[in-house]
Amino acid sequence: MTDTNENKAIKLLGVYIKDVSFEAPDGPVISSQIAGPKTDLNIKSSSSKKGEDRYEVLIALSIKAHLEDKTLFLVEIVQAGMFEIKGFEEKELSLILGTYALNQIFPFAREQVAKLVASGGFPPLLLQPINFDALYAKSQAQNNESSTENIKIH
Repeated sequence: MTDTNENKAIKLLGVYIKDVSFEAPDGPVISSQIAGPKTDLNIKSSSSKKGEDRYEVLIALSIKAHLEDKTLFLVEIVQAGMFEIKGFEEKELSLILGTYALNQIFPFAREQVAKLVASGGFPPLLLQPINFDALYAKSQAQNNESSTENIKIH
């Protein structure tokens, strides 16, 4: 029997920004006024096949900082990575695209967010690491529940 691991490969071909936006409706606020802003973070990810063994993975971040009803800033970024992935079964490929690839490109998005916020006159926003493995597992569990929802016993 031949070992199929020899034919398996993951290569990061490039990381790039697909889209970026920074808005500060009222400009920077005096630092004493922004001592307690709240931030809302929304994350979406997707992937698409771009040729033989090539996949583009996107992570879209939207971060809104606000004090009560006043928006301090809004950052939106779509960070992308192009990967060459060979020799994996469909289930493994889904896991790679939904976890490993996102773990590779997220640090680039974090850095861009910090730079954009600082360039806007605010203290840099340091996003905390995200456990994409846990998010993927949760997503898979929700998909399994929804596919068996009509046969649940209460």
